[in-house]
Amino acid sequence: MSVDNVQDNEDVIDLRKFFKVIMEKRKIFVAIIILCTLIATIVAFVMPKTYQSNTTIRIKTLTAAKGIELMKSAEVIEPVMDELNLSGISTAQFISSNLSIVNPRNTDLISVTAYGKTPEEAQAIVKAVLDNYAVAIDEYNEDQNASTLDYLNEYMAEAEKEMKEAENKLIAYQEQKGIPLAYAVSSDIDNMPMDADFIRLSRDRRIATERYLQLMRNYENAKVGEIQKAVEISTVGEANTLDETPVKPNKKIIIAIGFVLGVMTSLGYSLFAYCRKYGINILN
Repeated sequence: MSVDNVQDNEDVIDLRKFFKVIMEKRKIFVAIIILCTLIATIVAFVMPKTYQSNTTIRIKTLTAAKGIELMKSAEVIEPVMDELNLSGISTAQFISSNLSIVNPRNTDLISVTAYGKTPEEAQAIVKAVLDNYAVAIDEYNEDQNASTLDYLNEYMAEAEKEMKEAENKLIAYQEQKGIPLAYAVSSDIDNMPMDADFIRLSRDRRIATERYLQLMRNYENAKVGEIQKAVEISTVGEANTLDETPVKPNKKIIIAIGFVLGVMTSLGYSLFAYCRKYGINILN
């Protein structure tokens, strides 16, 4: 056997000797575990408690992505931060630490969860977000209705101009050809004079009139829509209730982590003691 192989065998940890060292150092071994677990327990009970409150809403005619974007806007979030007297952080930071706004896949639902230092604060955040969101939705509706009315009003004026031009052309042609004006308002093409230009001008006038009247009906419907909401929100399931059970910290997990760290630290200490006792350098 070569010298290198002998050296390798000497550097291999002998588990029996290692457990013997653990037993020799068992008081320190156990003390480290107890200490780490105790520290974790103290931390678990000293850490600030975090409470949550949540609700789910349904939005109509607006995509969930757009709804979430609107809910996370400064218009909705900043008044909530002002109400909580929060300064020095951005809306993005507030959302990251205090809110969870998600859309369950393939649904028109938005789940809103708020986190606070007290159950009342968590509930207040959800309520404030939804109240501000309702205001933002109303403003969104007004903007949408206003845009629709402006669009219709513009095209209605254009259609009215085209209708009058078509009517004037028809009347001028009738006067030129001596065709009775009564035919100008007739929709019975079969009984009209057999004049191709007259029939064409009559059809142009009828089409222009129908287009104008349709735009007028659309405009009136849009005016009525100002009273109605283009986007509606409604609460789904249980409303925003007061939950007095903290969601953070999870004491059991923190204590378990402390225990595991204690075991690992004890094993590390035992390995160090083993190496010193038997003159082994496991790093090389």
